[in-house]
Amino acid sequence: MVTGDLKVSENQGDKRGEGISSRISPLPIKRLFSIKEAAVYLSKGVFGVRTLIWNGDLPIVRDGRRILLDRNDLDGFIEKNKTAYFTREADERPNNGKKKISS
Repeated sequence: MVTGDLKVSENQGDKRGEGISSRISPLPIKRLFSIKEAAVYLSKGVFGVRTLIWNGDLPIVRDGRRILLDRNDLDGFIEKNKTAYFTREADERPNNGKKKISS
């Protein structure tokens, strides 16, 4: 008789779980970050992000006294500051930019 009660409660739990999960909507993607969150996103320190703001490299969104940064602006900053490690000039120089040792 005890096992019968357990089976019923397990089945009810499954039905309840399905109903709840189908009603839960996914969380929206966060668009505005605090300075601390933006620092983590950019792999920088908080002071580094503040410096970017003060220099005008990152625009801000003000909400009262709060300073927020838009994810699109952070992504734009990343794209704008991407550079290639190798340059063509190094490849076009004779001996790939290395000095020839005379013997």
